[in-house]
Amino acid sequence: MLPFAVLAALAGASFVMQAAVNTKLRASLGSAFWAALISYAGGTLVVAALLLALHVPWPKGDTVS
Repeated sequence: MLPFAVLAALAGASFVMQAAVNTKLRASLGSAFWAALISYAGGTLVVAALLLALHVPWPKGDTVS
């Protein structure tokens, strides 16, 4: 049960950290829209890199509907 509590605490902390990073990004760019685009693009690139590094196969066409 303790590992789940630690994971829950880390997940909660990551939300707070992400909010702080997004706030600083918005302030430095002067636009919430540009900050959102950069944030989502960064996340997309990280997930794509993980998919490639872990050799996750493409989903089959009939399962994506």
